[in-house]
Amino acid sequence: MQPPDASDDLIISTPERVSFQYEIAGIGSRFLAQIIDSLIILVVLIAITILAGTLGGIFNSGELALLVEIILGFILLAGYFLVSEAVWNGQTVGKRSATTTAQRRSGRRSPGRANAAPSASTLLPDRNCLGTTRIGGCSVISRRSSRPRTG
Repeated sequence: MQPPDASDDLIISTPERVSFQYEIAGIGSRFLAQIIDSLIILVVLIAITILAGTLGGIFNSGELALLVEIILGFILLAGYFLVSEAVWNGQTVGKRSATTTAQRRSGRRSPGRANAAPSASTLLPDRNCLGTTRIGGCSVISRRSSRPRTG
């Protein structure tokens, strides 16, 4: 196995001429993290559906089941990335298991509250930027920086 190419690393030099080197997360680790997070969300959504169906059966109301499922599903989808990245300093369960994290351009770890806007952008409809990605994806694509994202 060959060592990673220098272009796969982010090198940060300080005024004291000390350099820090970070390996940039590859497509494989990002994909693995997203798959793990998606599976967790799927399992919780299935549990919400079972809970909503049980409540609808107990109260003999299909509308109650639908209401519970919509509200709890929205809370899950809106809050999973937002809360987990805020609690674990830029990591979700998937990122933690794939050992990736969000970092600033300076190389410092991004605090959880700094990840709120990108996490909240997952709630936006997919009708932006050629109809295929969210605004967060558009901002990454349209960045004029030569530095790649690190996490």
